[in-house]
Amino acid sequence: MFLCSGFLISRFGTGGKISNSFINNSVQIGFMLFPFIGGALSSKHDIFKKMKKIPSKYSGHISLLLIIFIIIIKCFIHTAAINPIYAFSFITLYLFINKSWISSVLKYIGKHSMNIWMTHTWLMVYIFSDFFYSFKNPILILTMVLIVCLIISNLTNVLIKNLFYSKK
Repeated sequence: MFLCSGFLISRFGTGGKISNSFINNSVQIGFMLFPFIGGALSSKHDIFKKMKKIPSKYSGHISLLLIIFIIIIKCFIHTAAINPIYAFSFITLYLFINKSWISSVLKYIGKHSMNIWMTHTWLMVYIFSDFFYSFKNPILILTMVLIVCLIISNLTNVLIKNLFYSKK
């Protein structure tokens, strides 16, 4: 059902392009059935808890490498048929990663999120567009934008702290 629904979606699209609403809704339900059944079976049989019990000193590092590998594969295989497998693999591997360093990185970026949001387009489009787009790779462009925005955010925070919160 999932593959047939995926085929129909790839040929006719979604969002009401199939004129009959019953067929359109059936196709959408068929396409979402596989991920929901996979999640329900995983929950029913405690697959994630059982997998977490597998002891390994390097399971976090191996999982991180496998996540990077499946992300790269997903970038080159442009089909929705593997999306549920991709999502299940990603979630499963993510559970094995020691998230303490990930949490600290995300908290650091989160503290600067407003500054990043306010400066990224300004920097990418108006000021340094030639610099950022010279990398020609979306991952490198994103990384460079994030690094430059974090540098500017840190400088902005230091400036604000010294100007407005300094003791007189």
